[in-house]
Amino acid sequence: MTERNNTISLILEDIGERLYDYILYRVPNAEDAEDVFQDVLLQFTNSFDSIISLERALGWLYTVSKNKITDLFRRQNKYSIEDDVEMQTVIDEIGINPEDEFEMRMLEQELRMAINSLPPKQKEIFIQNEIEGKSFKQIAKGNNESINTLLARKHYAIKTLRQQLINSYQEFLENTR
Repeated sequence: MTERNNTISLILEDIGERLYDYILYRVPNAEDAEDVFQDVLLQFTNSFDSIISLERALGWLYTVSKNKITDLFRRQNKYSIEDDVEMQTVIDEIGINPEDEFEMRMLEQELRMAINSLPPKQKEIFIQNEIEGKSFKQIAKGNNESINTLLARKHYAIKTLRQQLINSYQEFLENTR
């Protein structure tokens, strides 16, 4: 076995299980998680020579994992290309530098993945109220549900999103050390 292969094996032995758990936490099922994990490993072995240092390998693996998860959600039509066009318009209007743009896009991806992972009724209420701007009164009338029920669902959605985003932020901080 070559030194390159030994290095790859050591890296994957060290973080492979944590990386798989990270992916599994963010995708709907184990089968999709396995597919994403395999894609990440394949890309890692193919791109290993271009990764400058071992310290950057960990961040690289997590970044590629996030991108592969986003690709999975796009293939499953969880959100549309119009969302990306809208985000680019915002970036163009406020003149963000490339580093800030990257961080903003990563945050947006995390938020989208977190929203997509919500239970269907919570997701629906959150999107209708926060993204589409509908009032609870409008939503209640359209769904034949009480406003209090909708408020409770949104409360649980926000609580779940907050926890997922806090976990993502903590993982990000751990990966940048």
